Amino acid sequence: MTVTDADIGDNLTGSVSGNGVAALNGAATLPAGVDLAALIDAGAISFTTATSDGGAKTLTWTYDPAAANLDFLTEGDVLTITYTAQVNDGFGNVGSQPLTITINGANDAASIAAPTVAAIPVSDGFENVSARRGR
Repeated sequence: MTVTDADIGDNLTGSVSGNGVAALNGAATLPAGVDLAALIDAGAISFTTATSDGGAKTLTWTYDPAAANLDFLTEGDVLTITYTAQVNDGFGNVGSQPLTITINGANDAASIAAPTVAAIPVSDGFENVSARRGR
């Protein structure tokens, strides 16, 4: 996020104001049972800080939702999460802009593991009946 502050020496801090708003394929309606609480939580976004020098500065942001479950997304689905990002210069001057995260659904291939075959030891208590009868 690029920030310009005419002052020199201000500590520029970024944040989001409240939780994000999610849309699946452009609609606010989600499949039954889908819980996006971790994905839209304001705490999932963090920013670096910068000190103003009268010119443009860049605040880098990170999106790290805890325990996010995206299994409901299928190939072609687009989930957007929009936050209102803001920058404060420490003196009451706050600017804001939308910050949108886009997550694209994928077709995860199914996988299966080969069954485990247990080895069964042959003990001395068994004998080959066919061989004993002369067959």
